This record gives sequence, C-alpha cells and structure tokens, in this order.
Amino acid sequence: MPALKLRQDLVRTIPYVGARGNQQCVYWDEALECFGLRVYPSGRRVYVCSYRVNQRKRLATLGRADVMSLDQARKNAIAYLGKVAGNEDPQRELDALHSQKTVGELCAAFVENHMKKKRVNWKTGDSALRRRILPKLSSRLANSITSADIEPIHADVGTRHPYAANDTLEIVRQMFNWGRVAGYVSKDVENPTRGIVRFRERKRKRFITTVEMPRFIRSLEQEENEYARHGLWMLLLTSLRSTELLKAKWADIDWDMGTLFIGLTKNGEPLLAPLSDAAISRLKLIPRMEGNPHIICGLKPGTHLTVT
Repeated sequence: MPALKLRQDLVRTIPYVGARGNQQCVYWDEALECFGLRVYPSGRRVYVCSYRVNQRKRLATLGRADVMSLDQARKNAIAYLGKVAGNEDPQRELDALHSQKTVGELCAAFVENHMKKKRVNWKTGDSALRRRILPKLSSRLANSITSADIEPIHADVGTRHPYAANDTLEIVRQMFNWGRVAGYVSKDVENPTRGIVRFRERKRKRFITTVEMPRFIRSLEQEENEYARHGLWMLLLTSLRSTELLKAKWADIDWDMGTLFIGLTKNGEPLLAPLSDAAISRLKLIPRMEGNPHIICGLKPGTHLTVT
C-alpha cells in the first residue's frame, strides 16, 4: 500500500483494500517510517511496526486502533525501533510467552512420552490427571502453576480419598520434574507440589478369612496367566515376599533338602526358605521355559514376571 499521512479521523474510516479478502492491507505512515495501520476485511484495525533484526523481518502488532490513540501508537513504535537499533528484538519476551506450554500440553506429553514408556500402570496416572488436574488447570501456562493451585485440589480429593490425593500429588511432582528436563517447564520454576503436606497414610493389613478362602481359590484357578497363577500359589505355600519369589531361579532349589535359596544374610551366610511338600508339588507343576532361568517367567524372554 502507498504511504500516507495518518490522522486520527482517517484511522476510523480508511477502507480495506485487498484481492479476495486475503491480501494484507497496511497503510504506512509518511511521518514515521515502518509505522502503519493494518486493516482487516472484517473492519478490525491495529497499529503495526515493521522492523528487521538478526536478519529477520518482523511485523509487530502495537495495539488495537479502537482502544489506542494514534499518538500512543507512534510512541510505542518509536520505542520498538529504539530497541531494534540496539540489536534487541522487542518481541522476544512475547515470543517466549507464546512458546510456553499449557498444563494440558504438559500432561499430554508426560503421558505419551514418559508414563506409557516407563510405567506399566500408566492408565491410572493418566486417569488421575484427566479427572483431577485438567478440568481446573488445563488452559493455564505450566510455568505459572504454583503450590497455591495444587494444594486446593489435593485437599479437596483428600477429604474423601486421602490415598488417591497423595498419589495424584506424586504424579504431579513427577510430571513437573519431567517437564523441566523435557523443556515443557522452565528450569527456574519451582515444582508446585513442594511444601504441600500429604495426608497421613496408615499401613493397611488385610487377611483372607476362612469363609473367603474357597471363593479366593476359585478365582485364583481362573487366572489366565499360568505363571501368575502358580506364583500366587507359591506365595500362599511359602510365605515368601513377592520380590523373593519373582527373582527365584530353578538353580536356587535344593530338591533333596527341600529348600529355596533366597539370598545372603549380612554375614554372608546363605538364607534358605523351607519348602513344604505342598510347595514342592506345586513347583513340579510349573512349566520350565527354555532360555529362562526364573521359576515364575515373565512375558519378555529371560525375565521374571513383573508385578504392576
């Protein structure tokens, strides 16, 4: 567009000129080079400033013509051009703000790039984020989240489900730590879970009663994973810890002595678990998998079953 002397009365009446409504229409000011008025096909009008910095040509929007006077816009344009003269991009901070990720984007990236790859039970964490965090904070910038935003959510969930509230708090903590490493959160931003007091958790003990045992056995026998089924039986028959049983190998069994080697004591002496006749009978039912030394085999070759 040709240059003209912009006046306040022209700003309100000057028409849009462009082919098929998609051509940029900017009226450049004769009095101040690189300053102009951009008119849209809709009639919207904004003041703009054109400049070049670091070999990059840019068009900055200074403000809407219906809320900013022409004199104010000129002063802003002069301030912009003054920064450019010092080899500074006046839109750098705005660009940085636009590049920041929202909590919704952070959650999606955390689930897809971290939880799905490193957590077997990722669906539980994804559900907690979707139900408790995203409805209230999805559109907020991740860098702007503080403990004041997370604490009310933790407190509200905790009044009904304290364990779930603490689990959600831990997921958020891990998510922001991951976000700092992955570039979704600035490194100088403090983790918003810091300082939040967790709900007190008490160890829960639950024993199967004699009345429940038959129903439990029937359900156990319906388990489709054969190794999981045998593993549960072995836990019942040996009172071993699950980690001890899962790491156990066929070579650890002394069939003659009826014992299972489960590790060394602090003094370096072998720690043996006695095997009852019922446990030995169950061991003989477990199929051995070629190339896998473990008693309770996992899905991946050579590994033991994992507990989620």
